[in-house]
Amino acid sequence: MDAWIVTSYADVVTVLRQFLEGSVWMLQQMQAADIRATTTFTDIMLRSLLHLNLSEHTRVRMLAAQTFTGARLAQLRSQLRTIADRLIDAVQESGHMDVIADFAVPLPTIFMAEALNAPPSDYGRLLKWSATFTQMLDDFRDNPGRAWSLLRHFEEMLLYIRKAIGTPSVRSTESLIHSLLSATIDGSGLTEEEVIVEFVAMTAGGYKMAVDLIANAVLTLLRHSQLRESVLSDSHILPTAMEEILRYESPRQYAVRIAPDDLVLQGKLIRKHHSVIAVLGAANRDPEYFPHPDELDFNRAHNRHLAFDWAAYSRVSAELVRIQGQIAIETFLRRFSRLKLTHEPLVWHGMSGFRELVTLPITFSASKIRKLA
Repeated sequence: MDAWIVTSYADVVTVLRQFLEGSVWMLQQMQAADIRATTTFTDIMLRSLLHLNLSEHTRVRMLAAQTFTGARLAQLRSQLRTIADRLIDAVQESGHMDVIADFAVPLPTIFMAEALNAPPSDYGRLLKWSATFTQMLDDFRDNPGRAWSLLRHFEEMLLYIRKAIGTPSVRSTESLIHSLLSATIDGSGLTEEEVIVEFVAMTAGGYKMAVDLIANAVLTLLRHSQLRESVLSDSHILPTAMEEILRYESPRQYAVRIAPDDLVLQGKLIRKHHSVIAVLGAANRDPEYFPHPDELDFNRAHNRHLAFDWAAYSRVSAELVRIQGQIAIETFLRRFSRLKLTHEPLVWHGMSGFRELVTLPITFSASKIRKLA
């Protein structure tokens, strides 16, 4: 792909604010072409990504935000903690695990499945569909042939979710969907279509970020034992520690944007509809914005990192991704002692927009379950 590349914090922020998301631009082209096979997908995603009606967009976001307040947030954390403990129970006696295959991948998958009251036999389908979401958005511009193929899988997921939401057991069970359905402002709530959009954005939209954040966070603590001990001694720093890990080991390394018109950036003319790659990982290590950017500092102040790239679907899922990362670290610290990498160098996926490990094999000693200070 021929594209401009920006790496400084200031330039990346400009591109994220002023340029079109690559996936949105392609969705607009699809809709303009009246591609019947993609009507459901384009309608749902354009409603989520374009939010042309600002008042409606604000209403939906305020309702969805209620999921992360008060009793609903406590219930969500409890559910994730229970899933995390079950995953650790399954490997505890062996003394070794692959953090990605045994924990980072199944945690968000099972969370999504339980919200839909899906049987374990459907976990594989949900995993495949969630992975498809990210691949499809990334492929729309660079590999459109593959995008059409992936699109069919995504349509299947939307039908599955729509059917699940229509069942009384899913609507009444305390879960993410129940929270979305029960959220109200002045007696008005989300429509069923809006619930589907928000659920997809929070789960499938954040799936890849959650998997890579969990893996990168565990790796970071393995390599920085002193900081691991600081979290053990004071769990109140866990939220700020998670933000620093997001900056230091940004799961998403770049975001593609499209120039909406002819624009000038740093004296260079960027033509309308030309691609720009905003390198998030570089911006998050920009010394002009972050003092001592190559140091991991769990007490870093004013940490306005760009790990979530400000994309529309990322904004709504960012809080859930953060919570899954926090629960993962908390669980590893509660359940294990003497964590060690099995071998290095580690292998990273090549040519990916994500900082993504292939595997993360570790050994451990199971400790008596402890409460963090």
